[in-house]
Amino acid sequence: MIMEPKILLALDGSKNSMRAVAYVGDMIHGCECFHITLFHVNAIPPELIEHGGPTKPDTGRRLAEELQAKQRKWRAEFRETVGNEIFNPAKKILKDKGVHETLSTIKTKIVIRPHPDVARILIAETKAGRYSTLVLGKRGRSMAKDFLLGGVTCKVIHNIKDCTIWVVE
Repeated sequence: MIMEPKILLALDGSKNSMRAVAYVGDMIHGCECFHITLFHVNAIPPELIEHGGPTKPDTGRRLAEELQAKQRKWRAEFRETVGNEIFNPAKKILKDKGVHETLSTIKTKIVIRPHPDVARILIAETKAGRYSTLVLGKRGRSMAKDFLLGGVTCKVIHNIKDCTIWVVE
């Protein structure tokens, strides 16, 4: 059985990630054999991550409920913001390039860590979703800085297996 090729398109809202969207649109426009997943990673703000709290059960339960309510509110606001600022513009670019809207979906990964390892998340998502291609917008740093600082693109390229990678600048 031949599966349709799946593309994971990593978005962070940067100019290069939007260039990557346009590049994908140019590459596959008119072809309906691909499926694109627009993917964004974000971390819950540290102040919304659970803490030890007080030792009194009633106070602890109340704090936990307040924290959960704040997290729900943040998630709703996050979904709206990321939709308006990242996913909607990306979907419009694809549509303008002739990619039918049914060929793309959106997915977010919300991490409960202040500084998530985005490269590791992209690699895991690529593997779990059985994507044939991962598309990234290159960050505006030199190769030397990427090597020394361990940029996302550099980490992905050196650690991913069984997947084509398109890096768009």
